[in-house]
Amino acid sequence: MLWRGDIGQIYALLNGGTVRRYQDTWVEGDIVAVDATPPSGMYQPERGFGKVWAEDEWLREQLGWATAPEEGYTMRMQSSGAYRYPYTYMTLPDDRVVYVIETQWDFLES
Repeated sequence: MLWRGDIGQIYALLNGGTVRRYQDTWVEGDIVAVDATPPSGMYQPERGFGKVWAEDEWLREQLGWATAPEEGYTMRMQSSGAYRYPYTYMTLPDDRVVYVIETQWDFLES
């Protein structure tokens, strides 16, 4: 999951190349909880990610538990409106680049 603070959206990048976008409605103090405990070595998503994950059972089933704690970083991003469907390029914490077109995503090959 990626958070775009500039537009207040959360992108859930799903296996198979599908992306779902959610408005980030989480505010400081919101309690995010599910009626389950993560397996050993896994984590419950937190804050905006956690709210979306907890409220959307389908998404929770698709993603499962987080494999690492939430990590903040400065995302580099570029949008291209030159096509019928604009591309949005975003960096991941490991500097790989993903691009999103409408409801699809993939890694940018270097």
